[in-house]
Amino acid sequence: MNQQSTLVYKCPHCEAKVEVGDEMLGEVVNCPKCERPFRVEAPPSYPIGDDEAGSVIRKGGAPHVGGPIDQERSLLVLHPAVFRRRIFQSIGSMLLIVGGLVCAVWGAGVGSATLGFGGLIAAVVGGLDLAYWWFKSLYVTLTVTNRRSILRKGLFSKATSEVNHDDVRNIQVEQSVVQRLLNIGDLLISSAGQDIVEIRARAIHDPEAVATIVREHQD
Repeated sequence: MNQQSTLVYKCPHCEAKVEVGDEMLGEVVNCPKCERPFRVEAPPSYPIGDDEAGSVIRKGGAPHVGGPIDQERSLLVLHPAVFRRRIFQSIGSMLLIVGGLVCAVWGAGVGSATLGFGGLIAAVVGGLDLAYWWFKSLYVTLTVTNRRSILRKGLFSKATSEVNHDDVRNIQVEQSVVQRLLNIGDLLISSAGQDIVEIRARAIHDPEAVATIVREHQD
């Protein structure tokens, strides 16, 4: 008596595991999760004990079969621009640092405690301003992989938004005249079935190039 084997396929649309009988090889089936169709291709055989991961696994004690899974890999990791996002404020902070240090040294040279102390305070204020915005930018991260875009915000508590590239309905780039000159801008991504923008990455470097990468990885 022939024992039928069951193949476990990964849906190419939503990546859900779908169990399919041998008799369905070559046929088109619908994923029970996303209800989108895909063809059940006959997988190549692998030797028993092969450690290479596959997108199809034969159940019931039969050999592992299937091609290698298309692993998710990171393409870009971006943080908001610090200097170019606040160019005039950043220049002001740097002038405070330089001017404050000059005044502190000058005050020490002429024996003026007021001038020296005032200059030191100005330098510290300028440095703290730059440090604050730099650390703040580190806790907003846009990660673009070959499958999805992920926006993470927060230091102690994390807020995460993600959109699969296959589900992207709309990609927008918003730039002011100054931002165009500085090559920064906002990237907005929304998916099918959503009326709101799910990912809004502000003041990232070269947003047009990022949008192009997302489009290139859409099926």
